[in-house]
Amino acid sequence: MKPPVLIDVDGVLANLTASVLDLARTVAGIYDKVEADVVHWEYEKSIGWPALWHVVGERVNTHELCYRLPEYPGAIAWLRELEREHGEENVLICTSPFNAAWASQRVAWLEKRGVKLSRQIHCSAKHLVSGFLVDDRAGVHAKRAPGATFCLNRPWNASAVEPVRGGYEEASAWLRGLRGL
Repeated sequence: MKPPVLIDVDGVLANLTASVLDLARTVAGIYDKVEADVVHWEYEKSIGWPALWHVVGERVNTHELCYRLPEYPGAIAWLRELEREHGEENVLICTSPFNAAWASQRVAWLEKRGVKLSRQIHCSAKHLVSGFLVDDRAGVHAKRAPGATFCLNRPWNASAVEPVRGGYEEASAWLRGLRGL
């Protein structure tokens, strides 16, 4: 049996950055930042808003922030392509929840897009989940088996040397190679 395909959500399927930048504009009055300015995962440093995660937590609880996250263009079509190529049962979501409300909203966000709960793994310790992971955080590969992680290109991981990086097409080709398709 081949290891499953594992797909992260924030930064891969869901555009958390767009929602964070919208909050920065509407709540903190920060209008001069765009996605390219988010050069590392610590959003609060990239956009200069120390209270960011406090506001995100509040908005998750009061405005369903996670459930309302926009998709990246083409992300769900890419997920469907992976399901066709590798079998739906072999393509799992592996996502790290911000808090319990986030996890609940993430379940609903994924189910709305056709990903049943039985194919969702919610944990912060992705290194404990066996499979080939596509993620946007370059550092996540450090605790995983060598060659088991693909890093989707995003501004915050542009300086990363490892793991293998690219867009959706490159991630698909990487997975086909690893899984012998």
